[in-house]
Amino acid sequence: MQNVLFVSIILFSFGINAQQLSIYPTIINFQLNEPGSVETQTINITNKSQKVQSIQANFGDWDRNEDGSHEYLEAGTHKNSCAKWASLNTTLLDIAPGETAQLVLSLKAPDSPEELMRMKWAMLFIQGAKIKEPEAEVVGKVSTRINEVVRMGLHIYQTPGRLDLRSAVVHELHQSEKDNKAYDLLVENNGQVMVRTKSYLELVNMSTGEEFRTNLEETPIFPLGKRKVSLHLPENLPTGKYSMLAIMDYGDPNKLEAIERIVEIN
Repeated sequence: MQNVLFVSIILFSFGINAQQLSIYPTIINFQLNEPGSVETQTINITNKSQKVQSIQANFGDWDRNEDGSHEYLEAGTHKNSCAKWASLNTTLLDIAPGETAQLVLSLKAPDSPEELMRMKWAMLFIQGAKIKEPEAEVVGKVSTRINEVVRMGLHIYQTPGRLDLRSAVVHELHQSEKDNKAYDLLVENNGQVMVRTKSYLELVNMSTGEEFRTNLEETPIFPLGKRKVSLHLPENLPTGKYSMLAIMDYGDPNKLEAIERIVEIN
């Protein structure tokens, strides 16, 4: 008597397997300035596999936490969401091997001018399913069907052209609680647009005058958002007392933000 059990396993990933699908662009920028105005952009999805790929698309909300992790929310629930402004020409696609299909993404501004006074954002999720056929039936053994689901999130940014205040500040610098070879710099975006800050440490040994500098850490921050940037000390840094200067560049060619500490490296 045959005893065959089919088990379905679903695997989720926030990165499309490069051997299956190629998606471009992955960041979509809009600049709606007037109530009721509409912009459209095209997303190209190429099937690089040997089988037909079925694609499903839907919108959601998201935000960045202070530690850099992402929080995913239902569409239209975040205070700065533009998910409800967005629409697609279709939400389902079947793409033949080697073919490229297109999604047309439209963003329509609401009638309220107040909604165009700050940056908005959302995410477009593109999900594809690849089915592995059941293994041959074997008496007394378990056969398995695996449904591998790959999912990718495309960032949607809506930044009205009238918003031009680019500003960020540093609040504090302290040794990381998780890594004694790193220092955490708390950065806040107090401007109107998203900034990509570049932060680093400059250290001067107070006994020898020897200078050291860490690698740049690039950090995207939404308006009014805060990020804790972890800056790792250079390897093989000699022990001693140091003047430590944390520097943050937020894209203003005429201004840098900095904070200084005297630290003992053991």
